[in-house]
Amino acid sequence: LASGVLAVQDGDYQFRHELARQTVLEALTPTRRLALHRLVLQALRPQDAAPRADPARLAHHAVGACDEAAILRWAPAAAREAAARGAHRQAAQQLERALGATPPGGTLRATLLDDLAAEQQFCGRLDAAIAARTEAAAMWRAAGDAGREAQSLARLAHSSVIAGQNAAGAAALD
Repeated sequence: LASGVLAVQDGDYQFRHELARQTVLEALTPTRRLALHRLVLQALRPQDAAPRADPARLAHHAVGACDEAAILRWAPAAAREAAARGAHRQAAQQLERALGATPPGGTLRATLLDDLAAEQQFCGRLDAAIAARTEAAAMWRAAGDAGREAQSLARLAHSSVIAGQNAAGAAALD
């Protein structure tokens, strides 16, 4: 605080500049960085009487703490908030965080892939959206959920047509 690297804003300590934050983080040993992320995550977790914490901040510290359960809790919540504000790139980044903590297969992963594909399409990343939709449809098929598979395939067809891949879109609909 005395040197001006940190500032207090609304009762929170914040770095005055992103470069200062990056420099401090890079100077920490990996073990110390992990421990600090765990401490901050624990301190920020909402308690019954505590004000609501920012899911994006919790997701950031969950990733730094390598806490997969916390990542799966907070990254999708942060993605929903970002998408509601029209911040689709940030929403996609949060969903990618969640996917990184999700075991292969299963309906949770398929749901996250469908959500990611929607955000990627909003961002104009059609190839990535198509890949995510294709994987999600295959996972829904493997799970035996024909309704969700059909939704993913219909959305895949839409993404394919937008990308100028009409034949692929028709194949997805078939």
